[in-house]
Amino acid sequence: MQEVAAIDSHISILVGGLHQIQAPDPEMERIATVLHEQYKVGRVAPGHRGSFHDKH
Repeated sequence: MQEVAAIDSHISILVGGLHQIQAPDPEMERIATVLHEQYKVGRVAPGHRGSFHDKH
């Protein structure tokens, strides 16, 4: 995030981070606060990368 914010401080959307769903609620709240207050992220679209090597 720091590298992106250095290029453009307006971050419209963050995609990914679904692996964080297992984090405890206080950690999720901390992450959300940092994204909102420090990085000014407009929206979050939870997701997880797919891969050709993923098993179906």
